Amino acid sequence: MFLLWSISGFCSCSGDVNFAPELSDLRYRHHHRVILIHRHQVTDALLSCAHEHYRFHELFADVTDRRVDEV
Repeated sequence: MFLLWSISGFCSCSGDVNFAPELSDLRYRHHHRVILIHRHQVTDALLSCAHEHYRFHELFADVTDRRVDEV
């Protein structure tokens, strides 16, 4: 799971529903803006916690693979 947060916002990149209560607290109790980046299949519990949500593969579809060959 990848997490990025600041004083006013929170971005989560995951498909795990186990932390839906924590995201809900961040949104409704602490008034943070929640942005969820998820797989194709995502539960309604996670989607209901987010102000915005994006599918990972659609968000990064145009990014080229830049793997570096090890020497």
